[in-house]
Amino acid sequence: MYSDDLFNKIAELNEEEDIDSVPTILELLVFHKYFTINGEPYDPSTGEASMILLHRELSEDKDVYILDEPEKSLGNEYINNVIVPLIKEKAKIGKKIFIATHDANIAVRTLPYNSVYRHHDRRGYSTYVGNPFSNGLVEIKERLQIKDWKEVSMRTLEGGRDAFGERGKIYGNP
Repeated sequence: MYSDDLFNKIAELNEEEDIDSVPTILELLVFHKYFTINGEPYDPSTGEASMILLHRELSEDKDVYILDEPEKSLGNEYINNVIVPLIKEKAKIGKKIFIATHDANIAVRTLPYNSVYRHHDRRGYSTYVGNPFSNGLVEIKERLQIKDWKEVSMRTLEGGRDAFGERGKIYGNP
């Protein structure tokens, strides 16, 4: 059972040093992340801050993780070597992970059990669900429209078949 003791949390915040200098709750929660190295204030780059916060989030033991564009401001090497393995590890032990991403390493290499794809055309938005195992994405309202998971993923995550093929020409087959 979850319990939220709002008044105690507010009291704890009011005890923080320099709390009066924070002009709004939004800045407190979103924009001002304070880091120290050996007790000295440190202002990390956007990528460094993302690494620290994302790694801390994935290091906590939770039943559910919600990650919104975890690749933002991070290099592919870090995503590939740190984030993807952490997500796979959580999935292997039965944790639920919801990820909104545009990064192919995360979207494909973590083998999603369920993908959600939003398509926009002149009629508005349509939502499709599916997975790589069935290679299908089914429109949730009509259930008649089916898209090819691999084709949609290649187009939206990899830049299309041509871009994927061009990378193959450059990198070759390992």
